[in-house]
Amino acid sequence: IIIIVNKIDLIREKKSFQRELELRIERSLFMLKGIDVVYVSALKNINLEKIFPKVVDVFNNWEKRIPTARLNKMLEGILEKFPPPMRAGKRLKIKFLAQIRTRPPIFSLSVSKIEKFPNNYLRYIENNIRELFKFNGIPIKILLRKSKNPYAGRLT
Repeated sequence: IIIIVNKIDLIREKKSFQRELELRIERSLFMLKGIDVVYVSALKNINLEKIFPKVVDVFNNWEKRIPTARLNKMLEGILEKFPPPMRAGKRLKIKFLAQIRTRPPIFSLSVSKIEKFPNNYLRYIENNIRELFKFNGIPIKILLRKSKNPYAGRLT
């Protein structure tokens, strides 16, 4: 997503207008961090040359595929720095992260207990993906998948 604001030539206090608008965008589109805003004047030909490079960047991000090895290395760092919370006395296990689609980027996260996986930790992982791999202005989605228990069905 790119937001293009036209008629910037009519605004007197450009800096304060830009700060206020970007704050409003950040609040209302909080799930899309890093949205580019381009301030233009079509009439006076101001900043029009900045639009196309932004479109190309967003399109490239839209099609970006991250290798599974890089995703899991990032995940390893996340788990070391900030492990998942405990639920009912047990630590939630995260086993695997992979990108399963582009346009929009969709990731699959293999976890032990889907129903107990906290949304705030999922957002934490999403924000790390977005920041590390530069998915600015792109909606990304993480699907939770229940990991297989290798000991299920075995007699003890």
